[in-house]
Amino acid sequence: MKRIRASARSLGDPYVVVYVVILVLCSIPSKFLFYFAGPLALFLAARYRGFLSTRHGLFILTLGFVGSLSLLLEPSVAVLPSLLWPFTYGTFIVLAMYLLVSPRRSVTPATMQIVVQIATYWVFVQGLVGIIQYGLSGNPDGVAGTVGLLDFLGNITINQVYFGFAILSILPAIVFWPYRLRLRWFSSLIGLVAVGLSQSGHATFAFLGAITLVYVVGAMRIRFFLPGVLVAILPFAITMFLYPDSLNIAKNWYEKTLRENSPKMMMISQLLEDLVEDNKLFLLGSGPGQYLSRASLIGSGLLTNFQSRYQEAPDRLDENFIPIFTQYLVVGEGSAIAKPYNSFMSICSEWGALITFGVLCGMVILSVGNMIRARSCSSEEAVLRRYVAFYVVFLGAVAMVELYFEMPAAIAPGGWLAVVAMARARQLARSRVLGMRDALPLAWGKKGQGIPGGG
Repeated sequence: MKRIRASARSLGDPYVVVYVVILVLCSIPSKFLFYFAGPLALFLAARYRGFLSTRHGLFILTLGFVGSLSLLLEPSVAVLPSLLWPFTYGTFIVLAMYLLVSPRRSVTPATMQIVVQIATYWVFVQGLVGIIQYGLSGNPDGVAGTVGLLDFLGNITINQVYFGFAILSILPAIVFWPYRLRLRWFSSLIGLVAVGLSQSGHATFAFLGAITLVYVVGAMRIRFFLPGVLVAILPFAITMFLYPDSLNIAKNWYEKTLRENSPKMMMISQLLEDLVEDNKLFLLGSGPGQYLSRASLIGSGLLTNFQSRYQEAPDRLDENFIPIFTQYLVVGEGSAIAKPYNSFMSICSEWGALITFGVLCGMVILSVGNMIRARSCSSEEAVLRRYVAFYVVFLGAVAMVELYFEMPAAIAPGGWLAVVAMARARQLARSRVLGMRDALPLAWGKKGQGIPGGG
C-alpha cells in the first residue's frame, strides 16, 4: 500500500507532469502542435515552486533583449517570422536554460525511475508504430512514429529524420539507467529496428560518435565500456544489414557537401562574407526569424505548403539565400546533408556572435565538464552525468546537418530527460559536498584536533 501511494505521489511530481505533456505534444500527428512543447513546459514549470529562479529570469530576459534590439535595428523586418521564433526556438531555449541552471526542486530516485520508465514505454510505442509504417508503405522516409501518421504513405517527410534522433537520444538512458525498468531491452530493440528501417543515416553516425566518445572513451571502465560498444554497434549493424550500401552513400554525401557548389558550403561562405561586411549582423545578428531559421522558412512559406497573405520572406533571406535554394533544387538532392541548413550557422546569423559563443561554451561545459566529473563521483551520479554529456554531444553533431535546435519533436523527448538527470546529478553533488563538510569535524575529533575540549 505504501508503494502504491509513493508511486501515485511520484506520478504527480512536476518533473513527471511536464515530461508527459512534452511527450504528448511530440506524439500528436501534426506539423505544428509540437512547437508549443517548450513554451507550455515553461508555463507549467512556472506554476511549481523551485522551477524558476532569478537566474532563469535573467536568462530569458537577456535573450529577449538581444532578439528585440536586433529586430529594432534591422532596416526591414518580416513580421510573421519575427512572431514565430518563440515557438520554434522556444524548446531549445527552455532546455538550455534548465541544463545550464537546474531547477532547485529536488528529484527523488522514484521520480527518476518513473520519468525513464515513461520514456521506455514511449520508445516502445513509437518504435512499434514506425515498424508498422514501414510494413505498410515499404518507404523508409515514412517511418516517423505517431507524428507521421497522417503522411507516412506520401513522399519524404522531415519527421522521419527527427524520429530517428528522438529515439536514439533516449536509448542510452534506457540501457544505462541505474534503476529497474520494465521492457528495458525489448523497447531498446524495437527502437533500434525502427531507426534502422527509417535509414536516418546522419543521426546513426552521430549517435555512433557520441556513444563512443562519452561511454567508451570517456568512461574507460569495463562495466560501461562493453555496453557502450554494444549500444554503439547495434544501430550501425542494423542499418548496414538493411541498407548494405550505406557507407558508400555516406561517403558520397560527404564529398558532395565539401564541394564549392554544394548548397551547404554556399550558405557557409555567404554567411561568413556577410558577417565580415556587416558589424550589426556579426554582433547582434539579423534578428530571430530574419535569416535562415525554421521561423524564417515557415514565415516565408518556403518550408511548408501552408500559404497565407501574412507570409513574407525577410530581405536577407530573399537577397542572399533564394539563389542558394535555387542551387539546391538544381542539384536535386533530397538529403538533409545537402540542404543549406545548419543550426549553428542559423543562430550565428540571427542572434549574433555573442549568443553563438555562449551556446558553444555552454555545450562544451555540459559535455566535457560532465564527462570529467563522472569519473570521480558515485555510480548513480556518473550515469546521470554521462547521459547529459551524450545528449549534448549528439545534439551538437546533428545540428551541423539540420535545424535541430528548432525542432521540438526531435529534441524535447530526450532533452527533458537530460534536464531531470542534470538536476538529480547536481542534487547528489550538493549532498556529497555537504556530507564531506559534516564529516570534517568528526574526522578531526578522532585525532583530538579542531574541536574545543578535544583530547
